[in-house]
Order: sequence, then C-alpha cells, then structure tokens
Amino acid sequence: MLAATAPISEQPSRMGLALLGAVALASLNTKIAGVAWLLLLVWAATVWRQRNRSPDVYRPDALLGASRLWLLGLLIYAGTELAMTWGWHGACCSYTSEVNSFLRLVTAAVATLVLVRHLRPWPGMRHHINLAVVTALTSGAVLAAIVGRDLPAHPIPWAAGMVFLVCVLMPHAWDLHNSPGRRCVYGLGSAMGVAGVLLSQSRGSFVVLAFPVILLVLHASRGHRRALVLTGATGLLTFALLGGLAVAPSDPLRLRLAAVETQQALQTKDFNSSLGARVYLTQLSWHHFTEAPWAGVGASERLNLLKNAGLDLSPTESEGLSHVRTLGHVHNQYLHHALDNGVFGLAGFLALLACMMWISLRLRTVSSLASLQLSLITLSHGFVSLSNVNMAHNFYALSWGLSVALVFLQTLVCDETDRARVLPTTRGIQAAL
Repeated sequence: MLAATAPISEQPSRMGLALLGAVALASLNTKIAGVAWLLLLVWAATVWRQRNRSPDVYRPDALLGASRLWLLGLLIYAGTELAMTWGWHGACCSYTSEVNSFLRLVTAAVATLVLVRHLRPWPGMRHHINLAVVTALTSGAVLAAIVGRDLPAHPIPWAAGMVFLVCVLMPHAWDLHNSPGRRCVYGLGSAMGVAGVLLSQSRGSFVVLAFPVILLVLHASRGHRRALVLTGATGLLTFALLGGLAVAPSDPLRLRLAAVETQQALQTKDFNSSLGARVYLTQLSWHHFTEAPWAGVGASERLNLLKNAGLDLSPTESEGLSHVRTLGHVHNQYLHHALDNGVFGLAGFLALLACMMWISLRLRTVSSLASLQLSLITLSHGFVSLSNVNMAHNFYALSWGLSVALVFLQTLVCDETDRARVLPTTRGIQAAL
C-alpha cells in the first residue's frame, strides 16, 4: 500500500533554499560544495531542534529504512577501513583525505536521516531541487568548455560529481507526469551535464553516455513501441558519436590516446603515461593481493611499493616507472582496498554497494522514480571506482553525499500518483547491478 502524502509546509525553508543555491554553484568551486554540505547539516540540526513544535510527521517504513540503511552502509565501510588501518598499526586517528571523505559522507547521511524523519517539504520543492541541479550542470559544462581540464577539483572526481547530479535529474526528464516544458528543461540540463563530463575528458565517467540508452530500454520494456525504436536509434547515435570523436584529429575524448598508452605500456614496458601507469598498478596490486589475500599489505607498504617501483631494475627499465613513483595510490578503488586491506577491506567497500542496491529496491514501494535515481547513482559509483581512488578526493564525497540527500528530499514530496506514473520499471537496471 502506498504511503500517505507527506504533510506540506506552507512556506519554503530559507535554509533549504540556501542549500539549493549552494548546490546550484557547487560545480564551480569546491568551497561552495563544502558550504552546501555545511548547510545540509545546519538545516538538519534546525529541523531536529524544532521537531517538537509541530505534530509528528508520518513517514513510510520503507523510506525511513532506506535512509537508515544508507547510514549503516557508510558506517560499515568506514568502520572496516579504520579497523584495518588500526590493525596495520597505521595512523588510524590521523585526519587523512579518506577519513575526511568518510566524515563528510557519514555526517551528510545523518543529516539526511533527520530530514527524512522530521522535515515538512514545501510545495514545489522537488522542482526547486531540479532547477538547482540544472543550474549546477549547466554552469559546470560552461566552465569545462572554458577551462578544459583545469577544473576546480581533479578532473576525475569533478566529472564523477557531475555524473551523480545527472543521475538525480535525468529520470525526471523521462517522467511523463511532468509537464512537457519541465521535461524539456530537465532534459537540456541533463544534456549539459553529459557535455560537461565529455569536456572534462574523464574517461572513467563516460558511463553517463549509457544513461539515455538505459532509460529507453526500460521504457521499451513497458511496451512503449516508440521507446523501442528510439532505443536503437540512440544506441547507434551514441556509438557513431564515440566513433567519430575517436577518429577526430584532435582526439577530444582522449580515446585514441588511451589505446596508444595501453599498447605502449604492454609492448615496451614504458609506464610513464596515465593508462600506462594504470596497467602497471593493476599488475602490481593483483600480484601482492594474491600473496596476501586476507589482510593485504597495509597502506604504508603500498606507499613503499609505489615509491620504490623499479629501483631494483636496470636504469632503462627503472626510467619506465618514474611516473609510477610519483603516485600515492593505485587508481582503482577496488584494487586499492584489496591491496591495502585484502578481502576484509574489499568486503567493506562491496558492503556499501550492496546496501545501495538494497536501498534502490526498498524505495520502489515509495517512489519508482527515486528507486531509479539511486540505481543510477549506484551504477555510477561502481563504474567510476574502476578508474580512480575517488575517496581520496573531498569533492567526490561531497557530491556523492549531497546527491543522495537530494534524492531522499525529493522522495518526501512524492504523492499517490507516483506508483501509477508512466515510468520504466527498475528491474532491468537493478538486475544489471
């Protein structure tokens, strides 16, 4: 049975509008993203302090359970990492970049839980959130067009943050319950987000190109013949676009460069390139993981392995690893946990992914739209983690935590028509995950 509509506040929250204003500009500056995270915490604290001034707000168990599960998954992930660091006699209490990311994510999840439990949404809050996301994606795309890869944060986590926002917005563009005008605005905003990702040349985030195809496939699975035709057309257009950009003289997406670097690394053992270093790091990580599969080698030993890579080889071979010796991690979140903390560390990371998939399933009983949004975020997180250790970057954690919070906030204003909306089923994407 669908939950009752959430009680609506007559006036928009000033703190909530301030948060959305910061979200709208977050792609332009990491400090503004930090302000958005701080405003989320302050808003939650304000709502918590005022919770006894109005009657209790009913929330469906599935929605409350999903927000608790999000926090639980993060606590399992963070707890596993800190426990393994302590086990290796590392600096478990030092304020490292990863500890900072865990802090941002966990506190954002706590704030999200408080807001889900006690917030009274205002009319139009869902649309206002979408407008903030449209602004963030548009301004980010314009910025990337102007500055290229010289972005406010490292291009890889910056692009991943854009992908998370596209996950929030794009399903609304396919929601037939929205007016054609709003769907057009949301669609254009999503397209700007995709353009921003492409302009950043962050190949690990190109998963965003699959989103329109995924949504079309899901529409087609509901028997929409037009969607089935558009699916094939969009798929062919996507492949044609990638093929054309790949053979373009300027190689704007760096696809040919990736192939050349990989081939060069495998044939000449020269790993002094972005993809070349990743080839070596993958080989190094897998070798040491197979030697110490349960507890890994620890963060300190991982840094030693990278710092001393190739120093015991001939001068020519050693020179081919000079770039690797400047790195601090293995540019793959899965291998990073496996190398540092073995099966136990990797299990903590995978547990969070499992929690996110379960959240997507639970939200289906409340809002199929929110379920689809979280499914796309889960898919994106799992994919972008293949190309970088994103938890070492503050902007990634901020973007991830804020995007999930926005999905939950939009779910608060879902009504009884959500279950009847002409939306694609999420079974296909969840099965793929």
